[in-house]
Amino acid sequence: MTMTKFLVRIGWVVIVACAACVAMAQTTYAEVLPGAEPAPGTQEAIARRRAEGLKQEAKARVTMAEVLASPDFSTEQTMRVPALKKRVADDSPDWMKYLERFGRFVARALRAGVWILGAMAVAVLLVTLHGWWRMAANRVRVHAVSLPTHVGELDIRAASLPEDVGAAARARWQVGDVTGSLSLLYRGALSALVLRHAAPIRSSYTEAECLPAAKARLPADAYAYVDALTRAWLQTVYAGRHLDDAAGLALCDGFAVHFPTGRVATVATVATAGRSASGAAA
Repeated sequence: MTMTKFLVRIGWVVIVACAACVAMAQTTYAEVLPGAEPAPGTQEAIARRRAEGLKQEAKARVTMAEVLASPDFSTEQTMRVPALKKRVADDSPDWMKYLERFGRFVARALRAGVWILGAMAVAVLLVTLHGWWRMAANRVRVHAVSLPTHVGELDIRAASLPEDVGAAARARWQVGDVTGSLSLLYRGALSALVLRHAAPIRSSYTEAECLPAAKARLPADAYAYVDALTRAWLQTVYAGRHLDDAAGLALCDGFAVHFPTGRVATVATVATAGRSASGAAA
C-alpha cells in the first residue's frame, strides 16, 4: 500500500466522521440548555430537525459502510500464480514410446562421447606440446661428445697427423716406407670419418666394422676410396703383399680429393663452439 492510498483512506474516514458528528449535533442542540422552556411552535421544528439529523446520520453510516467496503480498505488481495498443468495421459503407441526412449539413450551417449573426445583431444594436445617442448630443448642443448682417440692401436687424433696427410704419405712412399705411408693414409681417413663426418666408430672396431660406418656417412666415390685404402692396408699389414707404385701413389693423391684439409669443421670444434655459445647465453 502506497502513502497516497493511505492518506486517501484516512481522509474519507475523517469526512464521514465529521458528517456523523454534525448530524448528531443538530438533533441534540436543543438539549444543551437544561431547564430552558422551548418557545411556542419550536417543538415541531425541533422534531423535524431531529428527524433530518437521524436521516443524515443513517446516510453517513451508509456512506461509511460503502467507503469501508471499497477495494482500498479491503484486506484481501487476488494474485495470479503460475501452476504446472496436469500432464495429459500419453496414448501414443508402444513403438513410439520405444523410439522416444531410444532417442534419449542416443542423446545421452552422444553427450558422453563428446565429453570423452574433448578429454582425449586435450590429452593429445598436452602430449604434443610436451613433445615439441622437448624437441625445442634438445635443439639448444649441447651434448658432450665422447670421441675415440685410438681405433685399435692406431692414433687418430688430429694432433698426431700432419697438416697435409696425402703429401706426407706420398713422401714416405717415395722413400720406400710403404707401411708407414699406408698407415698414415688409413689413420687420416679414420680421423676424418670420426671428427668431420661423425661416423659412429668406436675404439674397439676392426677394419671390417669401420667400413659400414664409413658407408653410412660418405658419398659413393669417397666410400670407394676408403674401401680401396682398407683393402690395401690389410694386404700390406696382414698378408705382406705390397701395392705397385702407381696404385700406392694414386691412394696418396686421392686422399686430398676426398678428405681435403679444412673442408669441414670437425665435431670437436662444433661441440666447443656450442659450449661457448651456451656459456655466453647463460
